[in-house]
This record gives sequence, C-alpha cells and structure tokens, in this order.
Amino acid sequence: MESDQFDVFNQLYIKIEPSVVTGHDSSWQKICAKPKVAACGCKARSPARFDTVFVWDEGHQPRVFWGPDKMQITQVHIIFKLPNHLGHYLHPLAYVEWFTSLRHRDPISGQFIVSRSTRNHQRNVSVISADRFTCPFHLQAQCGRNISSDWTTNNVLETASAFHVNSYIDLDTFVALSH
Repeated sequence: MESDQFDVFNQLYIKIEPSVVTGHDSSWQKICAKPKVAACGCKARSPARFDTVFVWDEGHQPRVFWGPDKMQITQVHIIFKLPNHLGHYLHPLAYVEWFTSLRHRDPISGQFIVSRSTRNHQRNVSVISADRFTCPFHLQAQCGRNISSDWTTNNVLETASAFHVNSYIDLDTFVALSH
C-alpha cells in the first residue's frame, strides 16, 4: 500500500530574471512558509512566517517585465510535493491565501490597496504550482491617524483589514506597479 505522506518545505528559492530597469543580473529570492515553533530545551521559540508573493495570473506566460494587470497577490502557507502515485508535477505546489486584485490605489501615496479575498465569508484559498511565483514583496497595514496597539510584526497580516502594496521596496517593483 502506498503512503499518502508528502514532503513539506519551510522555504523555496525562486529565480528572479535580469532587470530591464536596473540592469541587475538574475538572482535568487527566498519564499518562506514556516509555522511557529515552540521553545524546546535550549532552542528558542520561532514565530511563524508566511511570505506574501506576487503570482502570475493563470494563463499568463512569465516575462521579464510585468505589471499589475498580470499579477495576483498571495500569502504562502505551505510548500509541498505530492508523492508520485498522486500525480507527477514538475514544480512544488503551494497552499495559498489570496488577496484582492490590484485595482484600487490610495489617492495620496499612489500605492495599491488590497485586502483578503473571501468566498462565502471564508478566506479564498487554493493550491497552485510554485512556478507561478514571481517575487516576494512587502505589504503595509493600512491605518488611519492611529495604529492599532494590538498589531505586532507576528500578527499584523492576520489582524489588519486592508494593506498597501509597498511599491517603494525596490526600483523594479516601483516601475512595474507604476503602469
């Protein structure tokens, strides 16, 4: 009898193609999907880390230059490979939670504003191929004049209701999201 156990990975490296904007060579960037780990003996506890990632829209072919109309936003929760008897996939798979489309911009900063995508009042989730990952990026919680004292670096993605897509994190992201 074959086992339905499968390999789960805490991280995955994706190749970032050379930049047409800055001229930088290709590079590798890490995507993390790590659950929190309790302290054990002399080993300190480790908080959970579930990275946010730009993902190619289904049906779009990866290109060196991309824009908001070809991308979606996800938060990666599990990276895994299925055993061969359940199907052969060229790339690892990922269990992701979706954010809303890049449609609305903040009138002052010009940054896109997104929130969690839902279906039937539950977070919209799916399993996708990791070859759709484009690059990791940074979300900033949207806040008014006051910042919630309940927010921490470990819980803000779970507790905030809306986020700014940080287009100022690097020049390539700025140019791609300016179109």
